Amino acid sequence: TTIAHVLGNPFYCGIMQYHKQYTPDYLEQKKVDNYGEIEFVYVQGTHEPIVSIDEFRRVQWILDQRREERRSMDGSKTVKMKGKSIPQTVWGRLLICHCGLRFHRTSYHRKLPAYICYNVSKFGSIAQRKKKGLTVEEACDSPYLPQWRLEMIAQRIFKEYICDADRIVDLAMEMIKKHMAAADEKMNALQQKLNQYIKEEKAIGKKLDVFISMRTEGEITKVEFYERTKDLQERMTLLEYEIKRITDELQTLKNVDYAERLAYLRRKLNSYVDFSESIVISDSVVEAFIKKIVVFCDHQDWYLRTEDDIWSLFGGKSFAPDQFFYEKQREEPNTGIWVAAFTVTYDDAKRYVKQVDPKRCVKKWNEIKVNLYI
Repeated sequence: TTIAHVLGNPFYCGIMQYHKQYTPDYLEQKKVDNYGEIEFVYVQGTHEPIVSIDEFRRVQWILDQRREERRSMDGSKTVKMKGKSIPQTVWGRLLICHCGLRFHRTSYHRKLPAYICYNVSKFGSIAQRKKKGLTVEEACDSPYLPQWRLEMIAQRIFKEYICDADRIVDLAMEMIKKHMAAADEKMNALQQKLNQYIKEEKAIGKKLDVFISMRTEGEITKVEFYERTKDLQERMTLLEYEIKRITDELQTLKNVDYAERLAYLRRKLNSYVDFSESIVISDSVVEAFIKKIVVFCDHQDWYLRTEDDIWSLFGGKSFAPDQFFYEKQREEPNTGIWVAAFTVTYDDAKRYVKQVDPKRCVKKWNEIKVNLYI
């Protein structure tokens, strides 16, 4: 729409954006829209902006939380951004399936709330697909999650870990020491690979310069130039992508301040009351402490929130035009530090249900393994 175009146009904050369209094949000279296949170029304009860059970036972040990537139905690599609704419940916002999709709310016996992976809801579970003779190669195996089970796990985490700030911080420090040793090895391996890619990129650049010189002097035709440089250009594109990816990953590893994370976590833990006697933890408190919950077939990974509020990502910062490129906040891989683990047994579930709702019974219970990360 017109409003969406205006909100997403960097022209209004004084930035000129190039490469909105590009030509994949210069022989055909047919332009196509750029959905991220090539990098956009941002240049400081000479016109007077009507909003600041910080304000524009904040608007982009808000819009990005309300849309998701969807690939085209023809199987091509074209990716377009589509709008999505924000979950209205705290568990809907926190739950993430290992397949990459979110959970949405549903209900079961007596209209009790529960959550199910969108993949399972739309395409069926593995058992349902087998029953209908359908393939299960890309089927999701995440379980059906009644809300009371999530509340039970939250109560145990708050009772055993959140209430004891010193314990969880000490556990985290032990894990961080082990993690840092592994991180140093990973950084050395990445640096070696980066140096190798840079060296190869320079060599290919020299070869391309030779072919460009030959084409300029008329020694080879346009078609010959294309045939001889096609593989080199493809390799150069791949190298540029890998160099950028490794550079960003190295920068991320260098910038992680675990001491500040732990200090923030300790302040957060000490600022709340004792939850040891609480049966059901309120949604606002859960969201204040829990960053996300990644659900697998046989276990769940709970991540404690260790950073300040989300606006600290933007507040008080200024951005140069070459730093302006905005990247979507994708679901990050397992980058947390493991600090604890426990298993919820059938007896634990019976004990909790008896406290919450004596009329309810526990049937067909499978033990739930829970990992706690920061």
